[in-house]
Order: sequence, then C-alpha cells, then structure tokens
Amino acid sequence: MLNMKKIFVTCTVLTAFCSSAFAASADSQPQPSMSERVNAILHENDADRPCPPPVHRMHRQGPKLTPEQRAERQKMREEWKSMTPEQREKAVEKMRKECKEAHEKYAKETMAKLTPGQKAEVQQFIKDDMAQRKARHERLQHMTPEQREAVRANRPLPQRHHKSEFRGYKHNRGDFHGYRHHNAEFPQPPQD
Repeated sequence: MLNMKKIFVTCTVLTAFCSSAFAASADSQPQPSMSERVNAILHENDADRPCPPPVHRMHRQGPKLTPEQRAERQKMREEWKSMTPEQREKAVEKMRKECKEAHEKYAKETMAKLTPGQKAEVQQFIKDDMAQRKARHERLQHMTPEQREAVRANRPLPQRHHKSEFRGYKHNRGDFHGYRHHNAEFPQPPQD
C-alpha cells in the first residue's frame, strides 16, 4: 500500500511538470523580470504628466533640424574655422550682445503684462534677492577654500518636480544608477 502511495505521488508530480512544459509553447512571450514589472507599475501614468526631456540627454540630442538648417549650421562652422582669433572674439561679443538684448526685451514684455501692484512686488523681490546674493557672495569670499568646499558639500539637494528623483549636481559622477524616463523606454547604461 505504501509503494502505491509513493507511485501515485510521483506520477502526480511528473504529470504536473510535464503538463506545464507541454502547455508552454516555443513562441510564447518571455515573462518580464521583477524590475521590469516594478518599473512598468511606477511609470504607468507617466504619459499623462508633462515633463521636459532629461537634462543629461539634452545636450546630446539637440533640436530637430531641417536639411536647410543643417546646411546653414555647417556653413557657419566652416566660417568659424576660417576666422582669426580677433574675428572670433568680435563674433562672440556680437552674440553676447544679441542675447542680452533678447533677454532685456523678454523681461520688458513680461513686466508689461503685470498690474502696477504686481510689478512693484516683483521689483521689490528682485531687489531683495540681489541684495541677499551679494551678501552671500561677500561672505563666501571671506572664507577659506576648505570652508567653501564644506559649504558646497552641505548644500541641500536641488528640488526636482518629481519627488525622489535625484541625478546629482553634475551628470552622474561615479557609478551609473540608471535613468528615470517619462515614457516607457528604459535605456541601458552606456557601454564603454
């Protein structure tokens, strides 16, 4: 009787293993790993949230250019290579001047949209902020280099618009910890 029970249990176990192997077809999708399932759950609503592209990739991608724009940029690069250092310096000054003028124009346009009360409040805020910055800068200048380094090391972490997402002050100093994206893409670490 005991042998019969052993045989029956053995047959049941073998049937369970064989039936699962038989039911699984060769063309079935592989099961996602636990980390992929967790990432899918964490990012299921990301398409609904507006977000700028990740900062660490912005400088690599650049804007989408038309063929005419690419040709224009290539022409500008060739001109830059042919310039003398004095000409380059003048070109840089011209670009800085244009940038400053564009910024001043934008500042005037934004201030023009405000009511007189709002405008006075913004101007007072800017004045107070500049005074605080100047005082902080003067205090930092009177510190030793070791003290300045300690201040930099103990600053609070920068705020992100998504909580618990921190990439660091610079682009991934040290080990790669992965990227957090708002779409369903999860790129692999850079291969060296």
